Amino acid sequence: MCEEIKAYESEEDCLKCLPPLLPENEEIARVYQMAQNQLIMGANGPVDIQIDAIDNAMEHYMIDDRRHCRVLVMSTARYMIKKFHEEQEFKRKSKAKK
Repeated sequence: MCEEIKAYESEEDCLKCLPPLLPENEEIARVYQMAQNQLIMGANGPVDIQIDAIDNAMEHYMIDDRRHCRVLVMSTARYMIKKFHEEQEFKRKSKAKK
């Protein structure tokens, strides 16, 4: 997590350091935002995103190239899940040192 984000008071402030969303990724971002909380959970937290949630979001937004969109949304979700687990591991190790 960038140091600038940690210093911000709100989510709106956090968006200041994000790169601009490219027009070709707008549909994918909308689908991801709609489906991002529909996760498959394991014993240690999320393991993947529900494909049905992605499909429903694509239907809602009338996405034409569904295969391409699904792959990119799944890649984004898996990246975010990986970051979540890395953060949890860091917290666990930090707590064990105390």
